[in-house]
Amino acid sequence: MYRQITGARNAVDGCRHPVNGELGFDLAPAPGLREALCKVIEPEIFYPEPGEDAMADMARELCGRCPVRSACLEAALTAEGSAVADKRFGIRGGEGPKERYLTYRRRRRAALGDEATRTCGKAAGYYRHRRDGEDPCPACLDAYRQRRSSGRTGKAVAA
Repeated sequence: MYRQITGARNAVDGCRHPVNGELGFDLAPAPGLREALCKVIEPEIFYPEPGEDAMADMARELCGRCPVRSACLEAALTAEGSAVADKRFGIRGGEGPKERYLTYRRRRRAALGDEATRTCGKAAGYYRHRRDGEDPCPACLDAYRQRRSSGRTGKAVAA
């Protein structure tokens, strides 16, 4: 059987408020995660408030030592699906919400193959690179600069 810890928690900006004012934390919810270190550690460590960088670093360090880290990350990515970074919470599999979102996007783009690279060489490709946390390729950067200098946005960019 799996244990669940519940308790009151201050809402983080941008998150939905629970109906009863409590959040539940499942400890090792999947059978493949029985050896997870987080099931014997206070779950609040893995859900730091914004600005609690020391606690987030401690959670990442604990995840780095966990024998089921990769399985935990896969479970988190599966559970969160295509949710944006603002709808993902906590440190799971050693990654924070934004990191997991970028991992999801990179994997999705790799699975799509040529379909995803059709925007390269266009301004939209520049924005896709930036969204994925990458440096824009030269073709996308040129297209972005050309669009900006054409006056479509009203601002010129020096090359």
